Amino acid sequence: MAGRGSVFSNPRVLSLARSFVPAADEVWRLQRGEDADCRFFQRAVNGGEPITDKGTRQGIWVFAPSGKLLAKVNSNRAEVVADMLERGLAAWEELPPEERRLAEDAELEPAFRWEHNYPEGGLVLERTARDLRGDFDSGFGADSKPSGRFNRDFAWFTAEEARAWLPAHPVVGAKQPVPTELVARLARFHLVDNARGQTLPYAPEEIREASMVVEVVAREGTTVELELSGETEMVAEGPWLLGENLWKPKQELARGIATTLTGRATFDLETGAFTSFEAIAFGRRWGRSPMNGRGRDASPSVVGFHLGLAPRSHRIAPTFLSLYDADWVRKPEGWADHSENRP
Repeated sequence: MAGRGSVFSNPRVLSLARSFVPAADEVWRLQRGEDADCRFFQRAVNGGEPITDKGTRQGIWVFAPSGKLLAKVNSNRAEVVADMLERGLAAWEELPPEERRLAEDAELEPAFRWEHNYPEGGLVLERTARDLRGDFDSGFGADSKPSGRFNRDFAWFTAEEARAWLPAHPVVGAKQPVPTELVARLARFHLVDNARGQTLPYAPEEIREASMVVEVVAREGTTVELELSGETEMVAEGPWLLGENLWKPKQELARGIATTLTGRATFDLETGAFTSFEAIAFGRRWGRSPMNGRGRDASPSVVGFHLGLAPRSHRIAPTFLSLYDADWVRKPEGWADHSENRP
């Protein structure tokens, strides 16, 4: 949910939120899926009926556990959201006891969710993209301040892929390129221009540069300290090259982004896992995709990225997980990746 940070840091919203059990989910699946949790959501937001139209049910919804709709709004204005929460609480107080609770025999367990692919013991990164104010060509000085436009996503690597980031013999001074397919995953799906909203991934043919080098700078016992450096550049000339899938846009738009990345990390050879990871990338982006909030402004500007270890409790699937070129990603039965176009 891009740019909503000012809503959920608002004191009034935070105070009211203590009376609720907050939950967030990806609305596209909920309003179109057939799993039990999807059917529950559709009945709750659509008067008890399945959703058959192509409109979105994006927004903030307040339900009783029974699925009774109490209040709703689709806004990024804190006071509007706070007013909605107050209406929801008032509606809850007036709700008869028999309409509050979920039936004991209710079945809501989904057959498949993308987070079922969570790579236990692997490298799970939380990635934040943010627009930056400043001139890319003249460098970043004291005036290069972040804007309020930002977006988060997650990047997943299995334990085996995480170990592949390190030199085979991790002694001080050892260097190794990170496997191309892993850097390409970052470039194609995560170092992308979604600071203002939903964007599109890149095809393998659109990779101009995707390289990263890891150097061992210190080691103490089984703890290895690493320094990361890399560059990525993706350029889409316009035609869609990723085939028939739910991300295929309805129009051709040229776009691109180039980044320079630097960072540090520590890896525990005994547990086979990263214990710390922090990297930043500055990029120059241009063009636009259908829903990334650039409007008619396709001129180049600066975007920054932060990559850090995600808490283990954050098991939110990466936006483009279905497009990962990885055999460990399980997909739902009958998945063809060409449901109705999303952007």
